[in-house]
Amino acid sequence: MTPVDPHPWTIWQLRGSGLVARCEVRFAAIGVEARLLRNERFFQSCIFATGEDALAWAEEHRRRTAAETSPAGRRVH
Repeated sequence: MTPVDPHPWTIWQLRGSGLVARCEVRFAAIGVEARLLRNERFFQSCIFATGEDALAWAEEHRRRTAAETSPAGRRVH
């Protein structure tokens, strides 16, 4: 699906542990799309009926990503 708004807004960006992660939002034909990119590659997206829902989703993913990129949050496999 082609977004109605070709210019997304960056909501947040995090760097750490060799990862650059960012979340963008834009208006789409059927709602508001929130999109995650990792090292400038598409990672995940979701379309919401409202901007409020899109921002809540973005915030949850920011918290998760911050835990992954912080030294205390790194997992040892």
